[in-house]
Amino acid sequence: MIKDLLQKIDINLDHVDEKLKETILTLVNIIEELAKENSELRQDNQRLRDENNRLKGEQGKPYIKPKRKNFSSRFGKNLEAERSSTSAYSRHILTPETIKARRKS
Repeated sequence: MIKDLLQKIDINLDHVDEKLKETILTLVNIIEELAKENSELRQDNQRLRDENNRLKGEQGKPYIKPKRKNFSSRFGKNLEAERSSTSAYSRHILTPETIKARRKS
C-alpha cells in the first residue's frame, strides 16, 4: 500500500536545492525500507501466533484452498447429470402440479 502511494507521488526535483533533494530522496528510501520491514514483521508475528495457538492445543490460521473452476472435469459428466436431475430438495417444493398429484393419490 505504501509502495503504491510512493509510486503515485510525482517528485520533480529539477528546481530544488541539492541538499533538499538529497534529504527528500533519503526520506523516501527510509519510508520504503520501513514499509518492507513492517510487512515482514507482520508475517512473522502471524506465524508466531499460529505456533503459539498450536502449542496451546488450538488450531492456527486455516489454509483455505482456492475454488476450482471446472467442477465437472474432476468428477466426470455423470455427477453433473445427477445434480441436474430431480433432487430430494426439489421433490419437496410445492407447485400446483405436485399439489394436484398429492390430492389424487
